[in-house]
Amino acid sequence: MKTYRLAAAALTLLMLGTASGQTYFADRECYRTANLDRGEKNFEANLKSSNEGVLESSLALIGRIKLYYPERAMTGIEKEIYQLSINGPSDRIRYKAYLVYNVFTNPAMFASEAKTDFSNSDEMFTALAKRLQNNYLSVN
Repeated sequence: MKTYRLAAAALTLLMLGTASGQTYFADRECYRTANLDRGEKNFEANLKSSNEGVLESSLALIGRIKLYYPERAMTGIEKEIYQLSINGPSDRIRYKAYLVYNVFTNPAMFASEAKTDFSNSDEMFTALAKRLQNNYLSVN
């Protein structure tokens, strides 16, 4: 129940930011000054949720943090994301977890995405997918 309340509060804050004309994600400065250690514990709990909205939102926010701070070790979260990429409740969640897991395993590949301001989570996931496609499927 506590996880649900935290997730609901986070989603409410995100919706308020979007309604006021702000983008989906906070800027780098907000993440720099945030208590990311505490946030990581909440995200780790959220990644165990059965609610796909909570999972998707958490994956997006974790992905954004990892793009901003590729050097930050988030071992517990990385393990949960890997498990979601294999055993997630839907194709959509497994795919998004796979995209974020790639940011964890090869952050340098996503250097240009780290500098991009995304207006919503789908835009970020699309950019990650395009980067993977360009990197792995391009013929040089």
